[in-house]
Amino acid sequence: GDVRAQEANFSFASGTPTHDAEAPSKEWEIQIHASPRSEVKRGAPDQLLVGFGRSGGIDAVSPLIRAARAKRRQLRAIELPLVVAISKVAIFPSDHIDVSMALFGWEQAAETGVSRITPPKEEWRQRSLWGKQENTRVSAILLFHGLRPGTVEGADVCLYENPWARHPIPPWLRQSLPLAYVREHQGIRSLHWPPDTRLSAIYA
Repeated sequence: GDVRAQEANFSFASGTPTHDAEAPSKEWEIQIHASPRSEVKRGAPDQLLVGFGRSGGIDAVSPLIRAARAKRRQLRAIELPLVVAISKVAIFPSDHIDVSMALFGWEQAAETGVSRITPPKEEWRQRSLWGKQENTRVSAILLFHGLRPGTVEGADVCLYENPWARHPIPPWLRQSLPLAYVREHQGIRSLHWPPDTRLSAIYA
């Protein structure tokens, strides 16, 4: 059939106090632009964040990089903070190591909830979205895991902030969602995850 692109706007209570000028209004307004898939892919599940490397191993890094870069190219004219929302619905979902590698090209666990993302040698850094401070138009990645119809209670969400973003995300957004951020100490950068990434916790 003739499937066309559609747009829809939604408004709902932000749940965020408006005590300062930088805070949003009492309502959030979301605009969704839906583009149709090709006829070949219609009806097929889109397992975005999983692939198979040449050696046969699971590659959950490259698809995330490709997805974020594709959105950046589509929205290159926007001169505002750009947050790319991606839902992980792969059979082999990516974990903290995969996300660290995809975003920064290096991961070394230091302790629970913290990992070093600065490699001991720069040439060890692998291909990534932000590791070499490129793709600065992407201000953050909003990554959902396990979000399907009727599964909100079991879904997770995390906002990954680009420390080199051309347009940093506003403070109210950092406070509204579970945030993973980068901290630098003595030239070594670490990625810090929030303690609770349950989507249901946002509405608690």
